[in-house]
Amino acid sequence: MYSNAFDFACTPELSCPSEVATEHQISQIAKFLPTIYKTKAWQLAYSRSRSGTSLSLLYRNLRDTREAVLIIKDSERHVFGAFCPEPLAARMEYFGSGETFLYSFGSGETVDTFHWTTKNPFFIYADADGFGFGADPGFGLFIDKEPVSYTHLRAHETPEHLVCRLLLEKK
Repeated sequence: MYSNAFDFACTPELSCPSEVATEHQISQIAKFLPTIYKTKAWQLAYSRSRSGTSLSLLYRNLRDTREAVLIIKDSERHVFGAFCPEPLAARMEYFGSGETFLYSFGSGETVDTFHWTTKNPFFIYADADGFGFGADPGFGLFIDKEPVSYTHLRAHETPEHLVCRLLLEKK
């Protein structure tokens, strides 16, 4: 019987301790990464507490990365985010692949993941105003260039697919 050696949760090596996710949450996220990325060390490329809220700085810091794990903690301490398998840059067109996914930790340490439904090829869109993941019928997660207070990621199922929405509240 074939067994993937990486089916277990593993904690990747981090360049510095995470300010937004626990070690357990990081290992849960890593479990869903494509196999090629599971053993890679994670290098912090952008942190709001260190870099501020500049979208252009986030793009600049991520321009040389091949992939990125976006981790957000909101004011209610919910942790959620996305896996971006390509450099995140303002392209003004959709990019990414079926490896792209969203995730959310409800209350506790259990992760819910939201993967490609195969309904369309709209994985990631990024421009000077922000970036978003998914697009049916709207973004599952969108980060605006304006500072926002992230409230929470909400998901529900429709007969056709899982719908994931980030509810935002302007500061």
